[in-house]
Amino acid sequence: MYLRLISIIFNGSNMVNSLLILVIGFALYANTFKAPFQFDDFPCFVNNRAVIHYFDNSMSFAEKRANMIPDAENSMDARPLVYFTFALNYLVHGFDVTGYHIVNLLIHLSTALAVYFLLSTLFKTAFFDDHPVTPSLRKVVPLATALLFVSHPIQTSAVTYITQRFTSLATLIYLLSIMLYLKARTSDDTKRQITFIASSAGFAVVGMFTKEVLFTVPVIAVVCEILFLKGEFRKRIFFLLPLLGTMLIIPFNM
Repeated sequence: MYLRLISIIFNGSNMVNSLLILVIGFALYANTFKAPFQFDDFPCFVNNRAVIHYFDNSMSFAEKRANMIPDAENSMDARPLVYFTFALNYLVHGFDVTGYHIVNLLIHLSTALAVYFLLSTLFKTAFFDDHPVTPSLRKVVPLATALLFVSHPIQTSAVTYITQRFTSLATLIYLLSIMLYLKARTSDDTKRQITFIASSAGFAVVGMFTKEVLFTVPVIAVVCEILFLKGEFRKRIFFLLPLLGTMLIIPFNM
């Protein structure tokens, strides 16, 4: 009976597997919505005039940023996307901590789904044409990895410590960019290839205004080309160029 249940779980459709990941992730973190602000939450947004008055058009940009500590000011310049999400949180529900936790959990759940679909896409690359794996393994590995990701205790601080949104959102965008790159490289439809590669580069650009680690996305794309993909040099360069071009963003934004 139990083996049959496990077999059904790990051989479900993408929709069923996605739902399973979301339900388990929500169940694990549903009791954290009232966890109070901690540590860097205060300089980053609780006591940050630039976040609290983000949408206040009656105040000048300089007034909003007045009295910010240097670390927060530098961080806000380099990572404006996350501060924008903090400002939206404050606009909707002020300092009600629940709203901030809900956003963090949604990011975590989305990242777990990105892990699942990234690995599912990875199994469609040329490497696994030459090194075939069983259909059941193609289903088990992505789901098992995503379930481990969504439930592992090491993720607790990334979900419940609100300021860790910098890292969790960057991770989500990072995985989406690589997944879309792999989708572009495993598709035979030219229009889909262009759409996927443009989306991959777009996420890389957005991510570079989230956390500087996104600078390495093009590097990982090159690693994927070497380890998992095939093709002529010109074709590889054609796909890589949009991502390689995004590496100019962070140096010019420092």
